[in-house]
Amino acid sequence: MSALLAQARQEALRGNYGIVRFLLENLIVHMPREYPHFDETTALWARSCAEMNDFETAVEIVRPVYAALRDGGHLETLDEISHWLWNATLPFEKYHDGLDDHYQWALELNLSLVMSAATPDGVLGPLRSSTRWLERLNRGASANVIRNLIRTEAPGTLYVDGHNRENYLRPATLTESMKDYLETFDARIKKEAVPKLKEVMGGARWIEHG
Repeated sequence: MSALLAQARQEALRGNYGIVRFLLENLIVHMPREYPHFDETTALWARSCAEMNDFETAVEIVRPVYAALRDGGHLETLDEISHWLWNATLPFEKYHDGLDDHYQWALELNLSLVMSAATPDGVLGPLRSSTRWLERLNRGASANVIRNLIRTEAPGTLYVDGHNRENYLRPATLTESMKDYLETFDARIKKEAVPKLKEVMGGARWIEHG
């Protein structure tokens, strides 16, 4: 088992993700959940699918180990998952109620990245990403709260939107559960993300400028 995992890692370094996917699809069925490298192996398997543009499969593969990756502080992998979620929903440009779990997962993930960050880029990147998800959900007012926060706390950076992107909003008839979730999310942005950004920016000695 360890030899196959080592081979998969080497093939990933070479960019041979088709081979990685083949190896891990066969390896994972024989790997017990308590195996020390189970989460890492699952993430690598998901990454191999994403590198082959099979984002929906990548999302479904990584879902069972997401909480462990999040709680273990695997920030780079969490950032990858955020991109996989976005690409998995790209075919549905407009809101699709069958993807509510994807939308909520993405927003939760970005907020988690914000709260785990220790640098300006680490906070500002996920905040800006959140505005893109909120646009897809026709929550322009919520997105603008975040944009105005970034303009106030991080002026002149590459994360500042020059306008409020109203033309990116699309009509969306949200489910009641999605509406309830977004109301709670709005409150959490104000309660959790706002002080976090102020804290990080207040102690920042530098920040990448656009």
